Amino acid sequence: MDGTVIVIALMSVAYLFLAISSVVRVIGAIFSPRLRVKVKKHPVLHIVWLFVGLILPLLFTVNLARIKIRMHSLQVADHALILAACRQAVEHRCEYRNDKDQWGALHEDTVLILAPLPLEIPEPLRKLNPIHLIINEDQINISMPLPFCRIGLKAFKSGAEEYGTFKYIDGLWFWNGRFESIEMENRVRRIKSKD
Repeated sequence: MDGTVIVIALMSVAYLFLAISSVVRVIGAIFSPRLRVKVKKHPVLHIVWLFVGLILPLLFTVNLARIKIRMHSLQVADHALILAACRQAVEHRCEYRNDKDQWGALHEDTVLILAPLPLEIPEPLRKLNPIHLIINEDQINISMPLPFCRIGLKAFKSGAEEYGTFKYIDGLWFWNGRFESIEMENRVRRIKSKD
């Protein structure tokens, strides 16, 4: 089982426990004279307990919903249109601004474009709302992460060796930084060793 799935499952159980205990505390504060006295003595502590118990699980749940929505929108997107826009961006990468100075070390011919994306970037890529694009001579990486989740796309020029987490269509792959198989991981190592 994937480590991220285990962490999310454990966090979900912990947040569920906090939420249930907070609801019980609120109900207890309504009906229990003893707990009402405690709340009157330490109202800030009660507010903190409610915040931790109710708001944090709500934020976590909202984030999980955003992840599912983003994944679904990528699944039903027009993959051919996105791939065409990516290949156009790769062809015209030298014409875009390069934010590489604001980043760490990148290859000399790599173009980094941080959000907000300029209007020269093809519209299908802008509509994805990425935080950045990394454009090389044969591929583009589109990064759209959410808290606790790495979401991205990799698009390749025709004839380039392709890889990713899973394939949408030839030339366009979903990428979350993990490989679905050992074969894919070995393939990527072989491709990157050529660079």
